[in-house]
Amino acid sequence: MGGGSTPTSDTIPRPKEKYTADLLDRRGVATRVAFFSCDGRTFLPMGRGEGTIMVPFDKIVRARVGAEKGDQVEASIQVQGAKTLEGTVSRALLCTGSTEFGNYQIEMRGLKEITFVKP
Repeated sequence: MGGGSTPTSDTIPRPKEKYTADLLDRRGVATRVAFFSCDGRTFLPMGRGEGTIMVPFDKIVRARVGAEKGDQVEASIQVQGAKTLEGTVSRALLCTGSTEFGNYQIEMRGLKEITFVKP
């Protein structure tokens, strides 16, 4: 199960903020996770031009993941207020969360879309 190249762990980082997200992987499988984080952090580091912007989860509505480009994936992040940021994210960024069945993890390159569930 899983099919990814990352070893599965029985523990995941638990950020102090509890973000819930609906994850859609490249095979079309949807998974809702609580305590969502990426590499244990609650922001997406997005390369834009020569710099990197750290987009906090509380500002993100949806993130769409596109084609791989070397060690990066193209990404489009819709932030509150309908503004969309275009850039790249590390394809190996490890996203984790907790489901009703157990812990979940997936690398960014395995995702198609992240939609944040607002309280």
